[in-house]
Order: sequence, then C-alpha cells, then structure tokens
Amino acid sequence: MNRSSSVVQHPPDGSERGTGADPDAKRRSVSGIGEDVGFVIKVLGLSLGGLVSIALLNLLVDPEGSYGTGWVRPLVWSARDEKRELLLGMAESPPTCLILGSSRTMKLEPDVIRTAVGGRVFNASIEEARAGDFLPTLDFVRRRLGAQIRWLIVGVDPTTFEQGKSDPFRVVSHTVNYHHAIMSLRSITYALTRYPESAIGFNKDGFLVYKKDDADLQAGVFDLEAKLRDSISWYVPRHGNDRGLSSQALDTFEVFVKEVRARGIELAVYEPPYHPRMIEALRSRSHYPELHEALTRELERLASLYDFRMFDFSEIEAFGGRPDWFYDAIHPRIENNRLILARLLPASPPHALQ
Repeated sequence: MNRSSSVVQHPPDGSERGTGADPDAKRRSVSGIGEDVGFVIKVLGLSLGGLVSIALLNLLVDPEGSYGTGWVRPLVWSARDEKRELLLGMAESPPTCLILGSSRTMKLEPDVIRTAVGGRVFNASIEEARAGDFLPTLDFVRRRLGAQIRWLIVGVDPTTFEQGKSDPFRVVSHTVNYHHAIMSLRSITYALTRYPESAIGFNKDGFLVYKKDDADLQAGVFDLEAKLRDSISWYVPRHGNDRGLSSQALDTFEVFVKEVRARGIELAVYEPPYHPRMIEALRSRSHYPELHEALTRELERLASLYDFRMFDFSEIEAFGGRPDWFYDAIHPRIENNRLILARLLPASPPHALQ
C-alpha cells in the first residue's frame, strides 16, 4: 500500500491530535482565562474602593472626635469640658479626693467615698481616659483651685495604656470599621436634621446619671440582654486589639504614681469589672488575656515599689458582684460599684480630711 496516498483520519469530534491543535480553541482558552482574571481584578478593585470609601468617611466625619478632622459635631459626648466647668464651680470649696478614670469609673459615688475618707469628693473621670490624662487633671485641680488633694482613686484597664492613635495599624483598624461607618452616617443625619437630647448628665460632684437607662431601671423595663448584645460587638475590638501595652503610656503612669506618692497622697488603683459575657468574648476573640496579665503584673510591681493599694476587679468574682448589675458589657451599675468601694476603701479615714 502506498503510504503517501493514505487518507488522514480525523477524530469524530472534529479536533486534531498532536501539534496540529485548533488555534481558535487556544485563543478561546486564553480569552476565557483573561476574562476570569479581569473579573477578579474588578471584584478586588470594588472591594478596595469600598474599604477606602469607608475609611475616608470615618476619617472626615470622625464621629468619636478622635482625630480632630470631623466636618460635623462628634456623635459621642465629651465629659472633659463639663467636668472642667464643674470643677471650676468648686473653687470656693475645692475637692480633697478625686476619682480618675474613664466612663467605666463615672458611676463611683462620691457620697460613698466621702463616708470612708472624709473631705470633699469629685468624680473627675472622663471618657476614654489615658495614662497621660491623670497628672494634668491633678495639676489643674491643685493650681487652678488651690486644692489639697489627700486621696486619689484611679480606675485603669488595657485601653488606658493602648498604643497611640498615630500608630498606622491602629488608625486603619479604627477607620476601616463598619461600626464607625454607621456612627458617621448617623452623625451626618443628625447634622442635617437635629441632634437628640443627651441621654446622660452629671451631678455637681461629677457623678454620672444615665437619664434613660436609670429611668428604665426604676420602671423595670431596662433590657440588659439587648445592651449586652450590642455592646459586646462594639467593645471587644476596642479592649483587645492591641498586641501589647504602650511602654510610653506605662512610663507616663509610673511618673504619675511616683509624683502622687511623693506628695503624700493616698492612692488606690483598681481594674474595673467586665460583664462575664464580655470576659468570655475577650478571651476568645482578642488579645485581652495577654494585655490583662501584663497590666496586672505592672500594677503589682508599681504597688510594691510605691506602696499604694491595688485591686484587680476585672471579674465580678473578685468582689462578689452580680452579672445583672451592669448597664452593658463594660459599665457596672452602682450596686457592683458599692461592693468594689467596700473592698477598695479603708474601714476608717487614715487621716482627717475635713
């Protein structure tokens, strides 16, 4: 048989084997891959654009007043100015005991403390207090009011010693944040309409009053479950995101403690309690366990070195508290705070303050 005249047999599907592959099929394959890559790039571009938009919204609106870039009034209230005005109103009879800390210590009752240590007590706690706030507050009271401070009660937690907001990773975590975006949109809405009446206020001694929540408690309609559900998702990132305590903040706090004790001021430092469900969430979803251990260890070191009272009340078992005595995941009610004060304060005044 003449091989040169043999008929070439093609597969029944019309394709060719070997090196004679259909060039159109190759082009279709390459085109398909290109379309897939293009689709992925578009999705990534849209996602990145969305994240950048959220970050710009949060940074420009600045609903918490964290960066001073806000185009509208911050959504969160500022206790700093109010406390300053209240303190100036005490110029004729300045305080002899101060409570320092964040919103978590605002419900410590000056009247209860006055019974134990005497004198005049003012709750000077401010929202999101940091280690660098304590000594300036003390100096303001001493210099502007001529106050002779004899007692200080200070509440601290890991946020007191958090990494600075200039840290790029922290800025990103705060700005690229869904909850902050909701707050930003709410801030814009209020700016275009009107801001609601404040749900909180302060007594003349700086004691915090939750107008609505306290009224709901008295009426028996306060919904703690809803408060926990909302606040845990909000507070876990804020109380456990950092991988370590700021060494600068720790140094600042030690300078404060050293100065306080050098002036002969009695000092009690404590870690305020979290709701048990908040503790559980912090342990499973954040760096809180390491932060808490490092903080407690540092406070114990300072207490031994400078001779002051230090208590870890971060869990309610430490003072016999109850889980239903909270406003939300991190703010204890006065019932829990009274149990704390019963252990934190001396049974009788160490010296006359009247």
